[in-house]
Amino acid sequence: MTTRLETVLTRDSDRYRAFLAEIAERSRGREEQLEGFTDLVELLRSSGFSAFRVPVEYGGSGGSIEDLLAIVADIAQVNPNLAHIVRTHFAFVEARLRSTRERERAYWLRRAAAGELFANLAGELSASAVGRLRVEKFSTTVTSDATGRHLSGEKFYSTGSPYVDLLAVSASVASDGRSVTAVVPRRREGVRLLHDWDGFGQRLTGSGTTVFDDVAVGDDELIEDGEGSGTDLNYYVLGQIYILAMQVGILRGVVDDGIALLRSRTRNFSTALAADPVNDPQLWRVVGELASVAALAGDLVRSAARAFDRAMATVLARDPDPSLAREFAVRIARAKVVIDQAGPYAANLLFDLGGASSTRGRLNLDRHWRNIRTVSTHNPAATKARLLGQFLIDEELESPALW
Repeated sequence: MTTRLETVLTRDSDRYRAFLAEIAERSRGREEQLEGFTDLVELLRSSGFSAFRVPVEYGGSGGSIEDLLAIVADIAQVNPNLAHIVRTHFAFVEARLRSTRERERAYWLRRAAAGELFANLAGELSASAVGRLRVEKFSTTVTSDATGRHLSGEKFYSTGSPYVDLLAVSASVASDGRSVTAVVPRRREGVRLLHDWDGFGQRLTGSGTTVFDDVAVGDDELIEDGEGSGTDLNYYVLGQIYILAMQVGILRGVVDDGIALLRSRTRNFSTALAADPVNDPQLWRVVGELASVAALAGDLVRSAARAFDRAMATVLARDPDPSLAREFAVRIARAKVVIDQAGPYAANLLFDLGGASSTRGRLNLDRHWRNIRTVSTHNPAATKARLLGQFLIDEELESPALW
């Protein structure tokens, strides 16, 4: 079966190159002016990107994680905000892929294949003490009365919410405390987006607060968590490797801007090895370092993505292999530790190619450091390094795939 997505998003095709060029052109200057990306999200939708991981039998492309992340890196190279906006869409789709509840699985995957976009909002847990026990529940709650079910509460870090169709919200059921996922339209009455994300990087991802004020939840909009839901298999977490793929793209952008910066210079430092900056071996070395960091990051993510695909193949065959999940956990931990250290270093090194003039606001070269440092804060590398070291000392470490 040949799909629209396979035609548009084939990476060596002219249509794909034109697709990326259009994103790059339409992204120019928007971050500096804090203009949103609604039109670019629609461009992603029309390309079929939302259906990339959906199996062919449900109307999608059935693409691999390795291929998905290659596209994510390409998009992040020209617009890391746009790449981040759809990250939790793929988290939602991935959980549905793992689901063994066939009717539920088909229902949501077909909707993704039709072009609908999801924001997967994992509700914050709040803790309270009951006697000597610590009881945790989500900050969002589903209640029931004579009029039906209703969702209330709020969620910060609602990445992508202003741009998508449906919000998938983790919640606690008020009557018995069980965990569920409520999937409600973004524009439904009672849903409010506060647009209060004020981070210094990734500023246009819509990652602020979403408030749910007695939002109606239909019977077909509630996913029971637990066994068979896809959320019970925490071994195959997409979020972290997706973010690392974004960092790969940002680093490629650093290389591109570094080369362009060097070629644009007409004056060199007083201690330079050549009068013309573009012929200065000292500056060639900087470009070489930047290119090496970007290439290494890409290799590490590609290796981890292949491990993810091998592990997911056993899940989709309904015979999960914990050893493959463990291999992915180790590879992604290694990649995280290396890229989180090398990425900000490279984004900072970029300025050695241009001196003080490279810090001018109109160039906006600081966006690379701001963006890569912001996305790298997801699951700090220190925790990955500690767990990786612990595993190397004690290979019986419990649940290593949860890293």
